[in-house]
Amino acid sequence: MPANHGHRMGFSFFISMAALLWVFVGCSIYYHYHVATNYAERGQDAGHGSDMGFLWISVYIALILTLVLFRQARILGRMINRLQEKENSKLKRQLSVNMSHELKTPVASIQGYIETILQNPEMDEAQRTQFLSRCHIQTQRLTSLLRGINTLNRMDEAPEQLEITNLDLNPLISGIMSDVQLALSQRRMDIKVEIPEEIPIMGNEGLLYSIFRNLLDNSIAYAGDGTTIRLACTGTRNGLWHFQYSDNGVGISDEHLPNIFNRFYRVDKGRSRRIGGTGLGLAIVKNAILFHGGQISAHQSPVGGLCFDFSLRVCQ
Repeated sequence: MPANHGHRMGFSFFISMAALLWVFVGCSIYYHYHVATNYAERGQDAGHGSDMGFLWISVYIALILTLVLFRQARILGRMINRLQEKENSKLKRQLSVNMSHELKTPVASIQGYIETILQNPEMDEAQRTQFLSRCHIQTQRLTSLLRGINTLNRMDEAPEQLEITNLDLNPLISGIMSDVQLALSQRRMDIKVEIPEEIPIMGNEGLLYSIFRNLLDNSIAYAGDGTTIRLACTGTRNGLWHFQYSDNGVGISDEHLPNIFNRFYRVDKGRSRRIGGTGLGLAIVKNAILFHGGQISAHQSPVGGLCFDFSLRVCQ
């Protein structure tokens, strides 16, 4: 959240309360003017002076209250900013700890394999090749982890620098299906895509790609062999495209559902690391959807597995 968020909230509070105050003063002025006019039409002057005095006092009090409200709004804004900074600092510390832990594992593995190779110059070629292959796997995991962290940081720190264009989601989704076809075949998985011929979206192509690719990669990694994946666009409502993504795989227990969009959260930590998972995929999905004006939720699918309902802003 931006550092000036508290100032904006304080200013909004000031504007709202000041508007109510001056609406009240305006109504009072109108009422007393109307009363004074009636007196004048009837040739009466009783109470007119006291009414005008009351009006001036009301305006004076309103001015003082406006200044008080402005001061209180500034104090409120500073309080909100301090609380937000404290919360952001806490979150950043936690993310730093998680990030350090996640980076430590592949780096330690690479270091261990390379040290073993260097300390054993007589090692046979087959074993050396095996160790180098494992190093390569860990570098791929490290690259994936750093790429995920970079994507999230860009959305957090500089969303205005992300390129926004008009594009059609249909060819983008078709391209992703081609990219994962081999992995789907190897796991004997089937996918059903039910989307319109055109899905115009205004957004960042890289982030939109990440949404659908990460959902598919998640199913391929964890849903289980022989499962069926379904991606459907259910139309537009309230200026948003609505999608449903589901599989009939093994799913997860209900206790994990509230946390699956958290960064570095893993349902099965050991299994996730073995297959190269970073714990960032669904966090990227959620943040990319929020960036595009939508929302996402997850629940158990009636046929087993997980179901994700999400939305993306329609191209205006």
